[in-house]
Amino acid sequence: MAETAVPNPDTLPEQGYQLLESVSFEQSLPFFQAYLRRWNLVTITYTGLNVLILGAVGAWVGVSLAHQKAELSSHILAFFVGIGLTFLLIPVHELLHALAYRIAGAQRIRYAVEWRKLMFLTIADGFVIRPKPFCWVILTPFLVLTTLAVLGLVVGSPGLQFSCLGFLLIHTGACSGDCALLSFLYEHRHRSIRSYDDALNRMSYFYAKV
Repeated sequence: MAETAVPNPDTLPEQGYQLLESVSFEQSLPFFQAYLRRWNLVTITYTGLNVLILGAVGAWVGVSLAHQKAELSSHILAFFVGIGLTFLLIPVHELLHALAYRIAGAQRIRYAVEWRKLMFLTIADGFVIRPKPFCWVILTPFLVLTTLAVLGLVVGSPGLQFSCLGFLLIHTGACSGDCALLSFLYEHRHRSIRSYDDALNRMSYFYAKV
């Protein structure tokens, strides 16, 4: 039988859910680090992607040195333009999180920034979410922006290719918080998990079915 919908956080204990983790926005970094250190399918895949992109950067530079020495300086400039583009596209990244939350049914979307830790958070205030839609919320910015960058690698000019490599290198690394959340869900994949954010108190809560 399908589980009844959870309309708001207050009903979680009534439906047999017990608090598993509570994380303040200010203390999100230790939570992320703990789940990035877990060795599981998510973190192995994420590490592999970072190594693959780093290898691609090395290969592209090697080819440029061998065949296009005259254009190497412009390619390096394009690479750093791609890195800068990563930071300019942070709002787009967070808006894609917000769009996925909207599709999942969230109504109150908020944003938070921890400047000292360079952390940017998209918050669905009071919206209780299940693991499957939460995975889509987490993955949407990475999938959309990575797909666009890979297309640039395939069909773009050499300069655009170097910009896309710079973007992929930094953006993939900057998605470590998203990877940590996926790692958390993977570690608890055999449990019924529900989570929500409390924008007023700047907290995220994760519950598991008892």
